[in-house]
Amino acid sequence: MQKKVLIIGAKGMLGQALERVFRQDPQYVVFGWDRAEMDITDKEDTELKIQAISPDIIINAAAYNAVDLCEEDDAEYAKALLLNDDAPTFLARVAMSQGATFVHYSTDYIFGDAVASDDGFAENADPKPNCRYAQSKLVGEKAVRIIGGKYYVIRLSKLFGKPAGSDAGKKSFFEVMLSAGKTKGEVKAVDDEMSCFTYAPDLAQASKELIESRSLFGVYHLVNESPATWYEGALELYKQAGLKTKVIPVTSDAFPRPAKRPKFSVLLNTRRPLLRPYQEALKEFLQQYR
Repeated sequence: MQKKVLIIGAKGMLGQALERVFRQDPQYVVFGWDRAEMDITDKEDTELKIQAISPDIIINAAAYNAVDLCEEDDAEYAKALLLNDDAPTFLARVAMSQGATFVHYSTDYIFGDAVASDDGFAENADPKPNCRYAQSKLVGEKAVRIIGGKYYVIRLSKLFGKPAGSDAGKKSFFEVMLSAGKTKGEVKAVDDEMSCFTYAPDLAQASKELIESRSLFGVYHLVNESPATWYEGALELYKQAGLKTKVIPVTSDAFPRPAKRPKFSVLLNTRRPLLRPYQEALKEFLQQYR
């Protein structure tokens, strides 16, 4: 019997990859919904629409990610809390009432001021957010965990992949740097913020495999291997793209921003098969530009 999977935020960078990987499998009937199909802040309408299709799996790939905007603006921070805390809390409750598996995504930003042990942060490490965006994501994932039931909270970092189809979608670092590298002789990139890049198609496939594995419910880190700074990522990008653009390493102080970024937020995957190094994923990513 086919399983029904509902992907919320289906036009985002991750949502598109999730929809693609599930649609390729005949075991699933896929419902890919974005804002045009459902406003997840409208609880009554959302619950009715979910009940109407009665999905076996609900994947929440929608989120507020205007990191600097919500740091400066109280109204924007309220939106961040609405989408990153209130909405997933509600969706987790709906999933539980439906007997559905619920998947929600969180971020390395929750480790903003935390001190890592060894080479990074394992899934059970204590978070210490240092900006409003991170706080909104942390309270959201905590709420999902408290509600319990059949849930997976998946943390990721530095997402890249095919540009989002949604107007609200942000360009990935590699897309921005590739464009700059084709028009500029030199660029600057931050070299004092270390974390892991995450390729959307790899994360989507790993998410599907996690659900199908029937692993213990809880928190998982799914990122590509080989931690890197933005500077190191830019060097690798231009090397693979065959661009001669000079990359100048700078500290984060060179790009003052309202919200603090983690200096070190490497996510350690200790519970699932490791994803390939980001360098290999980057090679695949670049094929769409050739």
